Amino acid sequence: MLLLSRSLKQEESGVSDFNSETSHGQCQPKEQGLIALSSVRKGAKEYTSTLPGIEIPDLYSDLISISWCGKRLERWPEAKDAKVSLTAVNRIFADLIDEHGPGKVLDAISLIPDFDSRIVQDKINSLTVTESKRIIHSPLFTEFAKHYPYIELDLLEEAYGNCNENFVEAGVKLLRKNFPDNPPSEFSSHANWKQSCHQHLPEYLKQWQKDLRSIQTRMRVAQKAWTA
Repeated sequence: MLLLSRSLKQEESGVSDFNSETSHGQCQPKEQGLIALSSVRKGAKEYTSTLPGIEIPDLYSDLISISWCGKRLERWPEAKDAKVSLTAVNRIFADLIDEHGPGKVLDAISLIPDFDSRIVQDKINSLTVTESKRIIHSPLFTEFAKHYPYIELDLLEEAYGNCNENFVEAGVKLLRKNFPDNPPSEFSSHANWKQSCHQHLPEYLKQWQKDLRSIQTRMRVAQKAWTA
């Protein structure tokens, strides 16, 4: 009887620990056996606030809460609040995609150890396929990044769409916009660069057009194969 009592206490302790671990201590004993999304989200937010170097705390926090809800669903698949919690979690995930974009969400997921994706796995699979087909992953854009690493490819993608998929026009547009803040190496120590950069702009406009046409020509076959 003593051994049985000790075994039951250990089991209860394990459940209690799990309840706490998947909520950063926010779930109360009465919430054992439940998904308890509100408490889990509160715990995930508090937990995220203790982590250094998190660029987008709200994104990271919500993803952790999604992961913890997945673990709780595995432990308690018959939870009374499972259905409503699943609906809410999927809505939270969709909102994260709308706010931050697929790329940032997938990057954040990759940084979370043991991320439990069971609730949103279908959406993650769809995002992964969609993300892999974005033009920023194409040979053309990859080559552009090698030559102009200070230009964000997300911005180039947007400019490319706005310029009716004219790669040279989109590239020149962004390079011109960034010219005052990214002087060529020969002018990097020029004290009044921002005030005088317009004097050198015509020369570099010609050079950028030449370079971008060269990139487009070199990558034509690879780009065609990628889009096929």
